[in-house]
Amino acid sequence: MTTRWKRMTERVQLKGEHIQQYFHSKVKLCLKLNLDAAEIIEQVLIGLWSKDLFSAMSGRVHANVDALLHDIIEYEHKVGQRQERARAQANAGPSTSRRSSNESQATSATERPNARVNNAVSKRPQTNEQGEPRCFNCQAYGHISRNCRESSRIVHRTAIVNNTKFEAFIDPGSAACIMKISSAVINQLQIQYETTDLKSFGPSEFRVISPAYVIVNIKIDNATVSNIKCRLVSDENLPVEILVGRPFTDHETVKYVKEGDTLTFFQVDVPLTAPGLHLRARTDVTMLPNSINFIEIASSDGSCRVPATGNYPVSTRIKEGASIGRGEIAELPVLTIVPEKRPIKMEEIVIGERRRITESRRRTARYNK
Repeated sequence: MTTRWKRMTERVQLKGEHIQQYFHSKVKLCLKLNLDAAEIIEQVLIGLWSKDLFSAMSGRVHANVDALLHDIIEYEHKVGQRQERARAQANAGPSTSRRSSNESQATSATERPNARVNNAVSKRPQTNEQGEPRCFNCQAYGHISRNCRESSRIVHRTAIVNNTKFEAFIDPGSAACIMKISSAVINQLQIQYETTDLKSFGPSEFRVISPAYVIVNIKIDNATVSNIKCRLVSDENLPVEILVGRPFTDHETVKYVKEGDTLTFFQVDVPLTAPGLHLRARTDVTMLPNSINFIEIASSDGSCRVPATGNYPVSTRIKEGASIGRGEIAELPVLTIVPEKRPIKMEEIVIGERRRITESRRRTARYNK
């Protein structure tokens, strides 16, 4: 558990690393520690490279991890648009800024079609500070999706849904599994009505209303996951019968291997883990830098004092009630109690008449030891 916690806290966003790659990697490490949504959001924000992004996201309330990712992507999209507009104004030269307000107001109707051209230009790929375009496929800078060497993020496969074959998209980046309403009706699936907004990455208007859902079993290759909540959308919003997302691909019993443009899924056994305890600081404590400190922790089963290493360059204050981590409950081995043996006396050792008394004492001490 200590190793997992250290690996999770040391996982921070590297300079130039795409936010989605860092986000999913960090979340998986947090899930292995059984952290709740609030703790995962806190750890993701702590590891961000950008201070501005950290400040912007810390001031918002996020219902879950997916809402945080949506806000981060939307924030980066807006920042990219602002940077692009600033570069466009800088490239326009000083003559543009010299236009008077009268000239701006005197724009004729014949010039308005140019706005369409400007809008078309603004839809070009997002660029970084060096002017390199971002690839919509792998999200890296330096090329566009047409020239991307990586395979498509969405893979076409055949999925078995409740013993029926479905044409499917495999999208490990999707937070939900989504199905056409017509597919649910044709296959006579039990529809449960519950309206939900499905948000996409990008502007806030990129969203779809899902009026209902179905509970299904999905099988791809040799991997099967039961009781998956699959959202329903209108047919025009989904080009295939079902989109298979993280409820299947990130399930604890599913592993997949990517070979070229193909994903192969396998069923794995879930290792049995001991029940965990949520550990919190019982009192305020200051962690001294690069030293071993003692923290009073409390859980539902009581409290105790444990040593903790402060691998920080400066002192860090932990407030009362702050989450320290999770512990595992383990049963201590049964110790066999052996009654103490009677010590051997010197007169009980027979060493012969020729041996000296010192030899007798030496052997007595050795036997008792």
